[in-house]
Amino acid sequence: MVKRPDPDTHNSDESDVLSVSNGCALIKNFVGAGYDTIALDVVSDETAALYDQYLGRDELLIVMVLPSEEEVHTRLLSRPEYLSRGEPDELYRRQTAFRAYDLHLDNTAMTSEQAADWLLERWEAVSK
Repeated sequence: MVKRPDPDTHNSDESDVLSVSNGCALIKNFVGAGYDTIALDVVSDETAALYDQYLGRDELLIVMVLPSEEEVHTRLLSRPEYLSRGEPDELYRRQTAFRAYDLHLDNTAMTSEQAADWLLERWEAVSK
C-alpha cells in the first residue's frame, strides 16, 4: 500500500498508472508460477481499462463487491480509523457509477466467508 502524495503537487493519473502497472506485474509473476491470483482495488472505468491493457481481457474478471450505502457507513464507523467525512459518500458515488465490471456482488447481508464463497464459486466457473 502506498499513500498518495499531495494532490496539489502530484498527478493522480500518473500514480494510478503506476499502481496498476506494478500490480499487474505482480499478478503476471504469480500467475506465471501457477497461482490463481486476486487483486483487490477500488477500480474506476479508467483503471479497468489499464488492467485490460496490461493483463488482456481474456485473463481478467472484474467483480464489483459493493454493499448498500447504509452498510458502507455502518462498517466504516465500526472501525477505529475510517475515511474523513464526505469521502465515503464520494467513493460510493464513484463506485455506483462504475460500469466496467463483469460481475456484481451486493454483500450487504453476507459475512466475509459467504462473500468469499460466492466469489470462489464464480471464479471456478469462469476459470474452467
